[in-house]
Amino acid sequence: MPSKINIAVVEDHDVLREMLLDALLEKGYLAQGFRDAYELDAASSKTIFELLILDLNLPGEDGLSIAKRIKESYPDTFIIMITARSSEMDKIQGYEAGADIYLPKPIAITELQAAVSSLSKRILRYKDLGGNLILNEKNATLKGSQTVSLSKIDLDILLALLQADQQRLDFESLLNQVSSNTSNTPKATLEVQIVRLRKKMAEAGAEGVTIKALYKYGYQLVQGIDLA
Repeated sequence: MPSKINIAVVEDHDVLREMLLDALLEKGYLAQGFRDAYELDAASSKTIFELLILDLNLPGEDGLSIAKRIKESYPDTFIIMITARSSEMDKIQGYEAGADIYLPKPIAITELQAAVSSLSKRILRYKDLGGNLILNEKNATLKGSQTVSLSKIDLDILLALLQADQQRLDFESLLNQVSSNTSNTPKATLEVQIVRLRKKMAEAGAEGVTIKALYKYGYQLVQGIDLA
């Protein structure tokens, strides 16, 4: 049984989407299906998807645009593109948009399962590289390979996220729990503080995404942190 990674299948053809989901569930993966970018974004506010299986010809925002946007926001997400576009230029555009694997339609289920298996091993190896950081609330420090000092607002943000369900909070809830002067542009001010905190976490030794922005929702802490 494979380790549990979250997979999103974005395919507007209902029969094909269900077939792909069945093939993944059969192998023990956690997979959810979506018709378009709107459904994917709504689910992404609640679930971190480590692997995206993406059709290109979708209603509304197309697959290339989705891939570019996802890779810009969440560079650690892996993407398998499945499409009837099979020319050399189509494949080049797919890889430039962020595809890790490009599979032409009609797709062989066994090939998809093999591709998912290969990428899932890379995802799990990547996860294993990152150890937990140590948060010392009393001294306001974060320790990994290095120890960095935290401001009061840094500490408030981390503690609020650590204590939240699934370690995620919407913008308003997070703002209500941090000690900051956000009377003018609260959301913009919070975004600046999150960027600064991410840099401090990287200085402490964190690798990859540490605090994930949840589309039109808020933030989720995805870096392991232990309390001293």
